[in-house]
Parts: sequence; C-alpha cells; structure tokens
Amino acid sequence: MTSGSRALVGLAFNLYNNYECGTIVDLFANLDERNRQMAVEAIKIRFGVEEAGDFSRYTKE
Repeated sequence: MTSGSRALVGLAFNLYNNYECGTIVDLFANLDERNRQMAVEAIKIRFGVEEAGDFSRYTKE
C-alpha cells in the first residue's frame, strides 16, 4: 500500500470514528493532487459542506 493510500485510509477511519491519524498537514503531505481532492471531498461530505466557503451552518443567523 502506498503512503498516499495509507493516508486516505487513516482519514477515512478518522472521519468515521475519530481514529487518530496524525495531523492534517502530515496527511496532506503524503497525497498527490487527485488524492488531495478526494480527501477534501470526504471532509466536505462528513461535515455537510456543499461547496468551499459554505460556513453558513456554523454562523448565527
């Protein structure tokens, strides 16, 4: 398994059950552009962000 694959698996475990996977900086350092995009999409799905910069659910109305 490549370091990028291991990083994505670690991120998946972290997003699913808060499994310790190191820092986000370490994680992204091991990813190529395609896998970075995949990681960002996984994070957006987990936290319900529909598009970059959509922080409306975290602000008071």
